[in-house]
Amino acid sequence: MPQVTHPAPSEGLVARLAARLTYADALVVVTGAAMLIVATVASTRLQEDRGMPLALAASLALMVVGIHFGQSGGARRDTLTRLVGYLAWIWFFHATAGVLIGGLHLPRYERELASIDVALFGQPLTVATQALASPLLTEITQFAYNLYYFSVLALPLTLALQGRRQAFFETAAVLLTIHCVVVLGTLALPALWPTLAAADPSLAGVVHFDTPVTGLALTDALRTMTATGTTHIYDAFPSGHTAMTLATVILTARYLRRYLWFLVPHAILIVFGTIYLRYHYAIDIVAGAALALAVVAVVRRRFAADLALEPAV
Repeated sequence: MPQVTHPAPSEGLVARLAARLTYADALVVVTGAAMLIVATVASTRLQEDRGMPLALAASLALMVVGIHFGQSGGARRDTLTRLVGYLAWIWFFHATAGVLIGGLHLPRYERELASIDVALFGQPLTVATQALASPLLTEITQFAYNLYYFSVLALPLTLALQGRRQAFFETAAVLLTIHCVVVLGTLALPALWPTLAAADPSLAGVVHFDTPVTGLALTDALRTMTATGTTHIYDAFPSGHTAMTLATVILTARYLRRYLWFLVPHAILIVFGTIYLRYHYAIDIVAGAALALAVVAVVRRRFAADLALEPAV
């Protein structure tokens, strides 16, 4: 990725913004604008939430303001203002996909995903893990699952605070690309989580659990937080938790190795929890891991030259 240039003050605002666009910026702007157009066109048929186009437009405006505001500051302010815009895009981009799936009544693929698990393992792994169920294990895995957002955010936030611009932009490029592909996957193959599919009468026989996964004192509150923080319930394939977590581990090993003592055990609990807590099918995990490895490899090649020029911290 070329070094970010600083055009002369005589150039217009649009020119100055365009000169500072990174891959991550361009991804956010292009995909956000595309989703905005789709959501606006579809809004005449949507009954669930007609405010999504406005929210998407606001997130894009926040992104542009962040880029402009960061121009006159150092690396730390530049990256932190972008991070705010990226987070807004992640939320509204994913939420808009859920509105489109539910509002347009797109076909769902729970049966196909469960059948792949059966073909590979004889039964869905979410069912097989019933034999391991215990309240303590449920509490631990649900707590780790809820910490996912903080562990993924910690890496780009730390790099931004350190002013490591190129490392931040590579991390942002990886995580935003993964998120974009995950959202496209949910639009192409929307499917309920196994725990919801089991409770849906129209999906009888797709997946069946003999007993609920019960925890200790905090499990119910943590599950409520998970449901509140999740923008929609049709995002089984591929597993965004798996893809983002694995990519974060790889990037952390590259830039903030001292945090691996916490992140690696946490990542194991997250990936196991996606199955054990009945949020994903096994094929979702496989697809998420493959997605993370592919995106990290491609983005690494793109940023290798710039990262070699960045001073060590």
